Amino acid sequence: MVRLAELLGALDERGDPSYDENEDDNDIDVYRAYLRPAAPERSVVLVDTRQAVTSALLALASAQTIAVDCEGVDLDRNGKLCLLALSPSVEKVYLFDVSVLGKDAFTSEAAGVTVKGLLESSTVRKLLYDVRADSDALYHQFGVRLAGVLDLQVAGGVRRGAGAVYGKGPLTSFDTFGTVEHPGTP
Repeated sequence: MVRLAELLGALDERGDPSYDENEDDNDIDVYRAYLRPAAPERSVVLVDTRQAVTSALLALASAQTIAVDCEGVDLDRNGKLCLLALSPSVEKVYLFDVSVLGKDAFTSEAAGVTVKGLLESSTVRKLLYDVRADSDALYHQFGVRLAGVLDLQVAGGVRRGAGAVYGKGPLTSFDTFGTVEHPGTP
């Protein structure tokens, strides 16, 4: 099924002659504004040095919920984990360059906190989408045993019967799933 937003984007790209960007009353602008409400400002912080790891850990240490995503080459126990994204809110993403940092990405410490400790904590909720490959890579490559995980793919399947929205990823799911309890939450 083609979404209206995709159709509107296609109209702009093909240079529809009936569209005049200087006109105040273009229907396409009205639809675009309705479909794309203002998103919060987002910043991505590249974490590729020990000093950057320390800064990121100080910011992540107080988070109660962290969205997590792993990217790599053939991501599983035999592949290579290259990037680890940790986001304590929709406004900020810490992108750990695991290719550069190696084990230091997980073992460097700041204020008694490590990335490994955060990911293994049952008191910090981790939001992931289809956790299988990420968990497999984290455990077999870096010895990280994820705990306190809410798999949004599974949660979405459970909620679909209740009218949940399809296709939400970790960074847009804070509002929807941010209060879902997981084992170990008081």
